[in-house]
Amino acid sequence: MRQPIRFGGKLKQVTISKRAGKYFASFLIETDEYDPKEFA
Repeated sequence: MRQPIRFGGKLKQVTISKRAGKYFASFLIETDEYDPKEFA
Protein backbone atom coordinates (compact mmCIF):
# COMPACT_ATOMS: atom_id res chain seq x y z
CA MET A 1 0.00 0.00 0.00
CA ARG A 2 1.31 3.44 -0.84
CA GLN A 3 -0.12 6.64 0.55
CA PRO A 4 0.86 10.28 0.42
CA ILE A 5 1.73 11.87 3.75
CA ARG A 6 -1.57 13.18 5.12
CA PHE A 7 -0.20 16.07 7.18
CA GLY A 8 2.15 18.96 6.57
CA GLY A 9 4.64 19.88 9.23
CA LYS A 10 8.11 19.15 10.49
CA LEU A 11 9.42 15.62 9.97
CA LYS A 12 10.76 14.45 13.34
CA GLN A 13 11.60 10.77 12.81
CA VAL A 14 11.50 8.00 10.21
CA THR A 15 11.58 4.36 11.23
CA ILE A 16 12.29 1.63 8.68
CA SER A 17 11.40 -1.91 9.72
CA LYS A 18 11.38 -5.30 8.06
CA ARG A 19 8.71 -7.89 8.87
CA ALA A 20 8.02 -11.12 7.03
CA GLY A 21 10.47 -10.09 4.30
CA LYS A 22 8.71 -6.76 3.61
CA TYR A 23 9.89 -3.26 4.46
CA PHE A 24 7.73 -0.66 6.20
CA ALA A 25 8.30 3.04 6.85
CA SER A 26 6.75 4.98 9.71
CA PHE A 27 6.89 8.79 9.80
CA LEU A 28 6.60 10.97 12.90
CA ILE A 29 5.50 14.49 11.92
CA GLU A 30 5.01 17.46 14.24
CA THR A 31 1.96 19.37 13.02
CA ASP A 32 -0.91 21.63 14.05
CA GLU A 33 -3.13 20.29 11.23
CA TYR A 34 -4.15 17.02 12.94
CA ASP A 35 -7.70 16.78 14.31
CA PRO A 36 -8.16 13.45 16.15
CA LYS A 37 -11.98 13.81 15.86
CA GLU A 38 -11.67 13.14 12.11
CA PHE A 39 -10.27 9.65 12.75
CA ALA A 40 -12.44 8.55 15.69
